[in-house]
Amino acid sequence: RSRIQRLIGGSLVLVNGSSVSKHYRLSAGDSIRVSGLEKASGQASIEPEAIDLDIVYEDENIAVISKEAGMVTHPASGNTSHTLVNALLYHFRDLSKLSGEERAGIVHRLDRDTSGLLIAAKNERVHYLLSDMFKNRTIKKTYIALAEGVFEEERGKIDLPIGRSRIDRRKMSVSIDEGRRSVTRFEVAEQFRQ
Repeated sequence: RSRIQRLIGGSLVLVNGSSVSKHYRLSAGDSIRVSGLEKASGQASIEPEAIDLDIVYEDENIAVISKEAGMVTHPASGNTSHTLVNALLYHFRDLSKLSGEERAGIVHRLDRDTSGLLIAAKNERVHYLLSDMFKNRTIKKTYIALAEGVFEEERGKIDLPIGRSRIDRRKMSVSIDEGRRSVTRFEVAEQFRQ
């Protein structure tokens, strides 16, 4: 999405032969021409790296990887190597480039310090279908977390929008005015004595 927005801002997306803003609403019959997709998105080419991966499942369309805590999912400023994408490029011949080379195969992500299963798409069709499933929330994600303190409720629901933190842009936080809806149902599995 950010790559396309940069292309629009650079007048590389034309609608009916004219440059438009990223807020332009398409109408039926509009003709769209996009230039610059073949160029890199401003980052150097992503190099495959021989990093061990815990491949939990694999077929001709997807690979399910158990990502370790501490590993960054995809290259970004400050982390251009030793990422999951670098490892995926080494281990798999075909990966979807729907989100660009720097996110090859990545359908969804896990934060650096979060471990868990991550689905990598091997082709654009499956990438699109999985992305749509995440968008429409037909894929259920379950997290287990260790928290400090005492919960007042054994189970509950948090329905608050999440967006980039205004204090630290690398983190996410509740963002009432700019966040996307996020619904979390929680249940205390076990409590330990202090």
